[in-house]
Amino acid sequence: MTLVKLLTKTFRDNTGRSIELYSILIEHNGETGLLYPLHEYQLKNHVMNRSYLYQLSSQYFTKAK
Repeated sequence: MTLVKLLTKTFRDNTGRSIELYSILIEHNGETGLLYPLHEYQLKNHVMNRSYLYQLSSQYFTKAK
């Protein structure tokens, strides 16, 4: 399993407003996708400051290695 941490621009609706979230991209069995539990949590709690969200994604990244 390969992991990559990146900053994603997420659009919540068609208004054009976006949110930048730190996400983890995983590759497993030849398929690539986001680590959805982390992404969903950040979408629900996007009002938290950026440094906290960065630390949160870093914790997932180090645990998964």
